[in-house]
Amino acid sequence: MPHADFALFSPPATQLDGLLPDWARDLVDLQTAIPELARDARRLAELDCVIGEIPTLHRSVHGDARELVGIDENSVHLVLTSPPCWTLKEYRDSEGQLGHLHDYHCFLAELDRVGRRCFDALVPGGRLICVVGGVCLSRRKNNGRNTVVPLHASIQEHCREIGFDNLAPIIWNKIANVVHEVDNGGGGFLGKPYHPAPFPITLADRLICMFSFVGDTVLDPFSGTGSTAIAAIGSGRHSIGYEIDGHYVALARRRILEKTGRLLCRARFEAHDLC
Repeated sequence: MPHADFALFSPPATQLDGLLPDWARDLVDLQTAIPELARDARRLAELDCVIGEIPTLHRSVHGDARELVGIDENSVHLVLTSPPCWTLKEYRDSEGQLGHLHDYHCFLAELDRVGRRCFDALVPGGRLICVVGGVCLSRRKNNGRNTVVPLHASIQEHCREIGFDNLAPIIWNKIANVVHEVDNGGGGFLGKPYHPAPFPITLADRLICMFSFVGDTVLDPFSGTGSTAIAAIGSGRHSIGYEIDGHYVALARRRILEKTGRLLCRARFEAHDLC
């Protein structure tokens, strides 16, 4: 197997007792204490400071999501990703780019390979969250017929066949004035000074906090510009991300170092290139 000597992702154990304020260690009735804590801005601020002191490990891998080299079984608590949107975007030329597969069934078959690796990597009870929408095919590209391909529904059904238990989807309303991430250090996305950002850090942060705990490991097999990693660092989770496009890998690593430099005093960052 290629890269067989690539070290497994082994984040350090999280020890919170020595970091928590005295009042937090003394909490007994959590069902009563947590709602009260949610209304206490001062104590919430204290806990935010504690999160910044938690030692975490973050790995950026320039590699193929269908292999997920370096991920052991039952080692990930949450998979959070925004997979390629089939033909919705014009993806850069990168070997192995799933967005270049024009046959929908072939595209889903390759996406299934990623899904099976994620299923094996997740601990029992772990969650897979895909941020994805329908793919609109214009009349020009679809023999005069305007239609929407429900990619989200296809992913749900294929994941169910892999072994995941399907839960109710969360439908987000995409605002008209889409946010863009500025790429100050290069040619941007296909010659533009930016690239589209349908997966903002605020959304990643909210989902990570909803579906994982401090000290958990979050995996993003299509890490793109690193939104999942940045959110994980800010919330006291470990993270590992895979990206096939070298341009995005460089952009993600720069964003992680620039936007989270204040927290990286306790967060260790690794960069690995397998492509």
